[in-house]
Amino acid sequence: MNDCVFCEIASGFSNNSCDLPILTTPSFFVIAGRGQICSGYLIICSKDHKANMATGSGNKWAELSVLKSLLRILVAEIYVCEPWFFEHGDYSCDKTAGSCIKHAHIHMLPLPLNRLPQFMLKFELTSFIDGCSIESKNKLKSMAPYFYLELSDKRSFAVNAEGFPCQFGRQLAVREFGLEASWDWRNAKDSVEMENCIARYKWHLISIMPQLKTSFPTLDFYVNNHFELGSVANYTEKNEISK
Repeated sequence: MNDCVFCEIASGFSNNSCDLPILTTPSFFVIAGRGQICSGYLIICSKDHKANMATGSGNKWAELSVLKSLLRILVAEIYVCEPWFFEHGDYSCDKTAGSCIKHAHIHMLPLPLNRLPQFMLKFELTSFIDGCSIESKNKLKSMAPYFYLELSDKRSFAVNAEGFPCQFGRQLAVREFGLEASWDWRNAKDSVEMENCIARYKWHLISIMPQLKTSFPTLDFYVNNHFELGSVANYTEKNEISK
């Protein structure tokens, strides 16, 4: 779709090296998040231009669930914690849930969040026993526009998010963890942080690739080759850039 940065990345037309995917599967790609509100902040993007992740097929939902499990292992390896995820699930480009880019994507933050943020308790929440199930996908789809939150312990919740402010999830993260970074990624000038993020994940992906291939035999994934001779090489020579 015209003027969609995620479609440009999916099609290989982005001119920004920091936007190049770190990890790719048949239906998704993973990139460093612009505006690194915390070290290792990633975004999972759909290759298809659609409003939210719940509109995809059952097979793509299952693929997404496995991809998130892989990222959990990767974060545990690097940051020694369990990450949490959130999505602004738009209904359409006109009926949004607080997103800035109208293309399905999920945010992943490698910070421990095992309880609902106090601010979320003011909303009427729907909880999911198994956020990976097809039933949960269909429920989310019916709730759009929604805000979806998956805690570090894998409990997941959603709320109807019609009228939510722009970048609600990032605002929530900054408030919950007292982060110093700006919640608005449009104010960020963090190419160095993004390059470090890319290099760190790629170095560890390459290091534990045999383990990941064994643990996730049904997931067809690969690590992209950009930065292979640049940032990744520098990263190993420095014995890991400080986290």
